[in-house]
Amino acid sequence: MNNVLNGNNLLDEVKLIQSKSKISIISVGSHSPAYQFSDLPEPDAIFKQENAESVCFWLKFDWHVMFAKAISESNDNLGFICVRPDERAKELIGWKIRNNLITIHCPSKMIKRLGGADCIEESKSLLEYLKEIYKEVPKTLMIIMAPGSKFGRKLIKKVNIFVPNGYLMAHALGDTPLLISIKKLKELLFNLKIRDKLRFIKHLYIRIFNQRIEKSLYKNLYFLWVPTEESRKHWKEFTNCQIVLTSGGYDANVWQPAEDKIKLRELLGFKKEEAVILSNCVLIPKKRLDDLIKAANIIKEKIKIKLIISGYGEQSERNRLEYLVKELGMKNDVIFTGYVEENKLINLYQAADVFVHLSAAEGGPASCKQALATNTPIVMTPVGSVGKFIQESNMGKLFPVGDIYACAEAIIQTLNLKKNNSTSDYAYKLWSWNARGKMMAEDIENVYCRIFNK
Repeated sequence: MNNVLNGNNLLDEVKLIQSKSKISIISVGSHSPAYQFSDLPEPDAIFKQENAESVCFWLKFDWHVMFAKAISESNDNLGFICVRPDERAKELIGWKIRNNLITIHCPSKMIKRLGGADCIEESKSLLEYLKEIYKEVPKTLMIIMAPGSKFGRKLIKKVNIFVPNGYLMAHALGDTPLLISIKKLKELLFNLKIRDKLRFIKHLYIRIFNQRIEKSLYKNLYFLWVPTEESRKHWKEFTNCQIVLTSGGYDANVWQPAEDKIKLRELLGFKKEEAVILSNCVLIPKKRLDDLIKAANIIKEKIKIKLIISGYGEQSERNRLEYLVKELGMKNDVIFTGYVEENKLINLYQAADVFVHLSAAEGGPASCKQALATNTPIVMTPVGSVGKFIQESNMGKLFPVGDIYACAEAIIQTLNLKKNNSTSDYAYKLWSWNARGKMMAEDIENVYCRIFNK
């Protein structure tokens, strides 16, 4: 690929971007969700090593890159260096995404953790590279993605040594320094295997008794984005920095309502008389898809339905859900699509009569923002920024976590509505990357002006 950079030319390109930019930024985050699970999409970047071995990277679906791209596109004065530790990188590798944005992968190790994967070895190459940038361009802001994660905490501890006081910003992605919700704790423990329960309890014990240490860990944090008001309250226990509400966005150039919904449904093979219920998420227990299947079993007694469960994840979870479908005699009513590419996934959203989200805790969630963008009615649990919006705007229906009867009733009520609210304009103003990028770029400029009095 022509935009692949490595070795000396990568560092030179970074220096060039920083020298031309009014404000220089480094954002550091862990692996993207696309790499954490099986059934990955086709890679959009392939790097050929000297030994002819190919190393593939997934950039398009990386939230960290989309965050940096949205900000850099909204303000050309910002020079953005997006850095990730990555198990796949055998050496420092980078891609020039825009004239003022480079994304860089540093060699690292990765271990499995509860609910997915996490980089906990920040690697010498990552730290050395960050130090080199600060040596060359000292007036550089650093944004740590997921500062409450294990990776985020370890990284902050290291960068506090060489990043000047006040230069540190962070973006919490639903992560918090300490788990305090007893309800959430019980739910997590219920869904885990015995071995994982013991690991989780040990981890929680350490976190609780390290609370004082963690408060000192975030002392240099100057600014923090968080997705929800609940998250803001939690972080106030650990830092005195400025905390602003924000969350991830969606691509408004892609996620739009269908031009002809009836024709699209025909093309996808959906019958006119059946109501299409869609859920799109990673297949893990905390998404509570078994509750959706049980609710659908109640609904099908009154309405002819087709339940579409889209997403990839743990094979054991998919096996469990498929067994439940078989036990309930719903094989003809439920479709598991597995991973669906974005251009095809949009069509499922556009064709659906209702989108359902059942998770007990979320920051966004992004899937619900995409549903709003396509004018697909939402039924969801009262979580994240979208749940708050629906609660205040009445542009969807909420139901309590775990209540399958309330879920079924909310879906039936939504399906029986003759006319649903148009939500795409609201979604654009609140959650499109265009809107998010402008807002976060302004935050960065304000922080820079306060620090350097400019």
